[in-house]
Amino acid sequence: MVASTLASSGDVFTRDDDLELVGQAIPFGLKLYESLLDSAPNNKDLLIATCSNFTQYGVAYLETEAAVLGEAKHHDEVAHLNSRA
Repeated sequence: MVASTLASSGDVFTRDDDLELVGQAIPFGLKLYESLLDSAPNNKDLLIATCSNFTQYGVAYLETEAAVLGEAKHHDEVAHLNSRA
């Protein structure tokens, strides 16, 4: 039941105005999705939702953060964020 609820996409993260809070909260959510997927690996909707969330996090948050930190003095942080994206 929990897996089905999470698999039905919500927009709580996308409608939040506090991008820093959302960016810090998403990794916990991703681990939660992974844990549920371990217990229900054949749940197609949960698999799609998990993949979608990882993709959105990589593109919308990590790549954006890497671009913002793109100055030479932040080279190490940029490389780290790009490797995670």
